Amino acid sequence: MSPFGTIRVDSLRAFDYTGNDLRTQEDSSKRRQDLIKAPLDPARAAAFAHLATLAHGCPDLFPLDLDQTGLNRRQTAFASAIVDLTCRRWLTLRWLIEQHLTKPFTQLQPELGGVLLAGASQLLFLDGVPAYAAINESVEWAKQTIRPGAGGLANAVLRRIAGLVGDPIERIPEWTMARNEIPLADGTAIVLKSNIMPEEERMRFGIATSCPSAVYNSMLGFLDEERVREIALHNMAPAPTVLNIEHSLASTDIPDLDPHETPGFAVYRGNHRGLLQLLDSSDDIWVQDSASAKGVHLAAQACPSPGLILDLCAGRGTKTRQLAAVFPDAKIIATDTNDYRRETLRSVFQWHDRVGVMNPEEMHCWLGQADMILLDVPCTNTGTLARRVEARYRATDTTVAALVTVQRQIIANTLPMLAKGGTLVYSTCSLDPRENHQQALWAAKQHRLRITHEQTTLPEGLPGESHTRYCDGSYTATLTAE
Repeated sequence: MSPFGTIRVDSLRAFDYTGNDLRTQEDSSKRRQDLIKAPLDPARAAAFAHLATLAHGCPDLFPLDLDQTGLNRRQTAFASAIVDLTCRRWLTLRWLIEQHLTKPFTQLQPELGGVLLAGASQLLFLDGVPAYAAINESVEWAKQTIRPGAGGLANAVLRRIAGLVGDPIERIPEWTMARNEIPLADGTAIVLKSNIMPEEERMRFGIATSCPSAVYNSMLGFLDEERVREIALHNMAPAPTVLNIEHSLASTDIPDLDPHETPGFAVYRGNHRGLLQLLDSSDDIWVQDSASAKGVHLAAQACPSPGLILDLCAGRGTKTRQLAAVFPDAKIIATDTNDYRRETLRSVFQWHDRVGVMNPEEMHCWLGQADMILLDVPCTNTGTLARRVEARYRATDTTVAALVTVQRQIIANTLPMLAKGGTLVYSTCSLDPRENHQQALWAAKQHRLRITHEQTTLPEGLPGESHTRYCDGSYTATLTAE
């Protein structure tokens, strides 16, 4: 099957997507450690081992943490760049590799597939990496960690791809969708030495942007094709770090901030260390995309003065912090079913006098008392695929159907805690109406609620455009208990 074909998900193993086909994070870590034994470039070796682990679960690319053991900061950054680019352009790279194989890419040993993808991503997408270094390290890793013959195959395939790319790489200012072009995250395109991209136009677009057909075709059900293609291009480029500064009194004095097009937000352009220092020193600034913040803003229109707010899918507390800032007189109780995220919540809000954190099984004590309930439910993340790179390969009809069931169960379990006349705030970072508007209609009909406000935000910001206009996609509906 072509890599642009529908990516199948046999089962949805955990709705926070922390598992994979190796069953546990510990098993994955052990596999990565076993694969890093040779005296190779440590950054590349870490990236190769990580991608080999991901390839074992393909097409379910789960967001595992890179094993940084023995890496310094620069090496970690290089390894992370290889991993991110490879996952972001998985279908593009797989197509190019498969044109130089005698069998389908999916029949390769996962370790070999992973190192071919990583080698090809360096050749195409990492400026300043010499072709010989990308090829030689890939070949040696394949020889030493797979088998000697694997090194020969890696050498043959990667040298052909290097020849296809050329030295120096030819670039043009804008992608024209020609069969010898590959678009880049900055809006330019690489010109290849032959017309190797698919002949069929829609398939070519999907391969070139690494947009799976399941995602593309699903969006065609509710958006015109021009808008679908804009979103696919949007998802190619790494998302900027956006800060919520609307409650900060000192944000104008902070360096490395560019004002976002949405008032009250800014794009951080400094380094990671500076960001951590800023967040540690500022309780009134946090990382949050402007699209994510719209849910709480809409809630404030529907219910301006709640006394008790329950945040029942709080994650690590981004929207919880926003709730505390927007509703300064409200008592807020947050929880999450994931133990690690719940402990993070406790750490973040341990000194906050209006925010408490409870275990999910303890929430029954609030039956019939909540003026507002926020449900930022698990979803396919199709509005945030520029951030959740791996999620695009899981967003199939099977996944959506399973998540719709989970979302409805969460709504049903939540409603007994809502006071008469209270407001339910239902929020996702999905674009799919099955997870959004149709869920609001279902809740209104099945549970005697009334939809009072509804808002869909589509992703904005194309490759080459300023980061200050970037935003994710999101959906929010507010419903009132009658």
